[in-house]
Amino acid sequence: MPYYYETRISNMLFDTYLPQLSESELKVLLIIIRQTLGWVDPISKKPKEWDWISKVFFVKKTGLSKRSVGTAIASLILKKIILVKNEHNIIANNPVTRRRATKLFYKTTFGINQK
Repeated sequence: MPYYYETRISNMLFDTYLPQLSESELKVLLIIIRQTLGWVDPISKKPKEWDWISKVFFVKKTGLSKRSVGTAIASLILKKIILVKNEHNIIANNPVTRRRATKLFYKTTFGINQK
């Protein structure tokens, strides 16, 4: 799946969510946006909706600790800014469900064209 040379971000992030996000939440959210909306299917021309992202990848890309990444993810879920599901397509809203999962898939609750 090819990627854009730029990642379009919904104005909703800036207009609605930015004032309520901590630095670590913003970093984690931007990685989720990059890994989903930043990739486009060459046939359908639509961006990815979900992507598997490991905690190690979040740590590497954000410079945050594993604990900070976990806290940011939990907070973004509570704020209903992201959704997380496991490898069985079951929404993983609580930390126990996320810890038990082999793979976690992430998506934002807003898309490219939302305002």
